Amino acid sequence: MAVAPGRCPDCGFDAPSVSPSDAVAAARSYPRRFRGLLVRPDDDDPEIVHRRPAPGVASAVDHAAAAAAGMSAAARALERVRVHEGAGVDLGPPPGPGRAVAGVGDGLTLEDVLAVITRSAAALAASAEAVHGDEWARTGVLPDGTSLHALDMARAGVHAGSHHLRAADRVLSQVRLLR
Repeated sequence: MAVAPGRCPDCGFDAPSVSPSDAVAAARSYPRRFRGLLVRPDDDDPEIVHRRPAPGVASAVDHAAAAAAGMSAAARALERVRVHEGAGVDLGPPPGPGRAVAGVGDGLTLEDVLAVITRSAAALAASAEAVHGDEWARTGVLPDGTSLHALDMARAGVHAGSHHLRAADRVLSQVRLLR
């Protein structure tokens, strides 16, 4: 599924406002931003990032892992359409309310997840930097038959990072209040 044409009702991400250079800058910022959120020297409980505010609700690490998955999928999609116009691509489900990510980070350490975010964000930034000029109008075809442009794919990756960063911040705030 593609990025919604307007603002995400859950996180406020505004896809049309993201240019190719914005996508690269945002992708490059995610490792630092997630580390800053998830690794706090003043936290007396480093396991807080694995806690859920309620059963079945995603932890901060789950959101971080979901962000990495979304950025990786977008990077792969960008590479495919850059090489082959009309290529089949899969961005996975877009972030949003009611889309389960609980358990995505199960079994992963915080450092594992941060390493995956670093690789995924670098792959998204590199894929976006490799697209030039008219290549941004190239299209890929989603599993449901919907076509979308390369720029939409980059925006989907940035949205995944932004959406899950905000969600992880909300989860951590909730979990801290429950202590």
